Amino acid sequence: MVLRGIGNHGQWVLALSRSPSLESRFPAGIWGSMGWELPGAIAAKLVHPERQVVAITGDGSLLMASSDLGTAVEERTPILVVVMNDSRYGMMDHILAPRFERWVGTSYRAPDFAAMARSFGAAGVRVDDPAKLDAAIDEALTQLAEGPVVLDVVCGSEYPLPVFSRLGAEHAAKVTPSASARIRRLLRAPRTLARRSGLRIRRRIRRIRNR
Repeated sequence: MVLRGIGNHGQWVLALSRSPSLESRFPAGIWGSMGWELPGAIAAKLVHPERQVVAITGDGSLLMASSDLGTAVEERTPILVVVMNDSRYGMMDHILAPRFERWVGTSYRAPDFAAMARSFGAAGVRVDDPAKLDAAIDEALTQLAEGPVVLDVVCGSEYPLPVFSRLGAEHAAKVTPSASARIRRLLRAPRTLARRSGLRIRRRIRRIRNR
């Protein structure tokens, strides 16, 4: 089971994933919530202890839910959390640059997530050399038997996003009609709920004004 976030890292997971099963790939959802990958991975492992669970997140996203590392340790959930650490909100960079030709408030000093994991009692592996990435992944996987593992991948941020016109067609061919119908229902549900909530709020405002 692979859980991905909403940032640039999530776009590449979507583009490169080879699993056709909807029960193996889990996105952030229509709301695009940052920080859900770690708690989502904990829940996935507790529900399906027999399956391997990997959360692929960005540094900004993990910072929003890093306290859940304590929960992962307490529950002894053997999950692998891969952090793409580029010390910035990368998707904001890609949004701001074409429109304003500059970036504001998107960069920061990210911590050593491997050291952070160890401070919680989890295992932590840090890699900053692409040639050592395979060895770092192997090291992280060997430590899963003892509990949660954070793999801190220090990476750059200046790279293009994947092109989805071709990749999207390849993935669409793998989805069955019944699965497509399920996806459409899931996508419509939050929008319908939002419209109903907005209608109820507007009605309440009108009642208050008419008093």
